[in-house]
Amino acid sequence: MTDNYSHPPPASPDCAPAPILVMAIEAGGERLDRFLAGALRAHGAPSRTRIQRWIAAGAVLVDGRPRLSDHRLTGLEAIEI
Repeated sequence: MTDNYSHPPPASPDCAPAPILVMAIEAGGERLDRFLAGALRAHGAPSRTRIQRWIAAGAVLVDGRPRLSDHRLTGLEAIEI
């Protein structure tokens, strides 16, 4: 997987950056928003609140489908931002 986290910040503070694919291996039982906040933290992640906004806007897909912030991951999903 290439490092897609070095993109410049988006023009609007509420829009998501260019698509990023995250594999949720070992994330079983964790909430979607918490997992993304932790997984992206080392790469200058936005706040969990901003991630929740992306999720609410449908900018985050789990296996190709929008989910809610409190969606519990199984650990086998592909997450697209």
